[in-house]
Order: sequence, then C-alpha cells, then structure tokens
Amino acid sequence: MGRERTVLVLRVLHGDRWGMPRARGDRPRTRMHARVRRLLPRMRPRYYKQRDQFRCGPIAIYNALKWEGGFKGLTAKKAMPRLDALCDCDRITLGTYHGPFESTLRRTARDFYDVRRVYTPKLHEIEEHLRAGGAIILNYQHIRKGEVARHYVLVTDMSPGGEYFGVVNYQPKRPVYQRIHRDTLKKHIMRFRQPPFKGWFLTRTSQ
Repeated sequence: MGRERTVLVLRVLHGDRWGMPRARGDRPRTRMHARVRRLLPRMRPRYYKQRDQFRCGPIAIYNALKWEGGFKGLTAKKAMPRLDALCDCDRITLGTYHGPFESTLRRTARDFYDVRRVYTPKLHEIEEHLRAGGAIILNYQHIRKGEVARHYVLVTDMSPGGEYFGVVNYQPKRPVYQRIHRDTLKKHIMRFRQPPFKGWFLTRTSQ
C-alpha cells in the first residue's frame, strides 16, 4: 500500500494521476485499511531539513506528505525538484508566494489529506486542530539579517497539557524537528498577525 501511495504522489506531481500500473501485492485503499491505520501507532517520519534560505515552502509541502504517512519511497531527491518548479521557488525569487504554494499544496494533497486555509489563526484553533490529529502549515514574518522575511513551518503535534508544540523546519541550525514552548510559538511564530499571516490546516482523509 505504501508503494502505491508513493507512486500516486509522484504521478500527481508530474501531472499524470491516472493509468499507473498496479504493482504486484498492492491493494486499493478501503475503510478497513483506514481503521487499521488509525489503530496503529504512528512513528515520527524522517523530515527533510532546509539547507538554504529560500526553499521553506516546497519543503513544508514535502514534510506534510511525510507527516501524512505511508510514503516510505517518497524521497526528497524524487519530489523536491518538481515541488520547487510547481511553487515557482528559485534563487531569484528567494522564496515562495502564497498563490503557487497553496495551489501546489492542494494539488499534492488530493486523496491524502484535506486542506483548509485560515487567515490569522488563533492559538486555541491551532490547539483544537492538533488535538484532533491534524497538522498545520504556518507562514509568518520574521527578521533575517536586518530585513523582513517570511518562513513556512509545519506544526505536527503538541504535548498533552499544551505546553510544548512539535515544529518542523523551524530553525536551520537546529534539529529538523523541535519541541518549542507555547510562549515561543506565540512570540516568534504568531507575533506578526498582519496580513498575509496564514495557516493551512491539514486533516488526514483516513482519519
């Protein structure tokens, strides 16, 4: 099943969703498969770490696919060049605008998770969504080398008491997955509330 899902994502990225050959042993997704996945414990995937100053948008989408689960064969080497192109992300633009980012996110999300855009999400909305098993991509403003910049991060989970949040690709010189205090989330990530501060709430379709 994991191989079929990985092939489907690659087909979607390359504009050919249908007509892919069925690998021997692959089975279609059913309600029973979804129930089994809900019961099985989820291991934290190996997220992709940003190593430049402009690819945080495509990386957030790639890590969202890894968060969804079942994409063991979806390597960064296969997916990232196409995600970069779909997001119009390169060294000239030095970032990803919201338009191509959202269209790429929704294009890759089909059959795997639902996407809901929220302008200026409140902390209690983020907490409720994470408790329900979802994840959130946040785009926020920060100061980099004296200049205003924007950054995409993936928030995947929170501690039972809501004191800490799991954030992917938050700081380039730190581990790709970090547990940050809720005060840090409010001061650094949710500090700049003026437009176009946005969140994309992700919900697995198998939930």
